[in-house]
Amino acid sequence: MKIYLIHLKTLNDRRRNVLDLLCECSTIDNIEIIMAESSDLKFATLEEIAATLPQDFPIKLPSQGASSLYHKHYLAFKKIANNNEPAIILEDDVLFQPIQLDEFISGYDQAPSDCECCFFGSGWAETISRRTKEIDLEGNGFILNTNRLKSKCTDSMVVHPQFAQSMCNIWASDKAYTAIDWDLNYHFINLNTKVYWYQPGVTFQGSMTGAYKSLC
Repeated sequence: MKIYLIHLKTLNDRRRNVLDLLCECSTIDNIEIIMAESSDLKFATLEEIAATLPQDFPIKLPSQGASSLYHKHYLAFKKIANNNEPAIILEDDVLFQPIQLDEFISGYDQAPSDCECCFFGSGWAETISRRTKEIDLEGNGFILNTNRLKSKCTDSMVVHPQFAQSMCNIWASDKAYTAIDWDLNYHFINLNTKVYWYQPGVTFQGSMTGAYKSLC
C-alpha cells in the first residue's frame, strides 16, 4: 500500500524517525513525502465559517500550522483521487511498531467493502477532546462509526479513491472551513461517509505522548 507522508520540512528529526520505522515494514509499496506549504485550496472567512458550520464545531479561523497541514492533506487527497487503490496518509509525528503496521496493512483486504475512510491511529485532536466526551467504540478490528463525531486526528488514515474524489469535487467549488479533522467530520456528516475506526489503534502521535513538542 502506498503511503503519503505529511511533513513539515523544518522538522527533520520527525522525518528521519518515521522513515526509519517505515523502512522496517514489508507491506509498503511506495512512500511519497508531501511538504508543500500552499496550494490552490481556498479558506473561508470567519463570517463564512460562522454561517456554515454547526454550532458545536469550532467557529474560528484555523491557525497557520493548521492551514499548512490542511494544504498538505488536500494535495494527498488529490493524488489518491487519481489512483485506483486506497492509500495511507501519515503525519510525520506518528510512532508505531513496524510489525503492527505490517499486520494492519496485510489485513486491510478484510476491511468492509463499504469503507471510504479508516482511522487507525490513537490520536484525538485537542479541539475535539475539549468539546466532546471520548468515544469508545465497542469491539476490535474495523468498527463502523455511526456517531456524530466520526473523525480522529488525521495523523493515520486510509483514504479510498472514491471518497478522495468526492472531497476534491467539494474543494474545487467550495472552501476549507476549519482544521482538517473538524472539516472532514463536517463533510462525513453531509456525505453520509462510511467511516471506520480500527480498534485498537496502531499508531500514536508523538506530539501527544510527549515524544515531540506539540505545534498546536
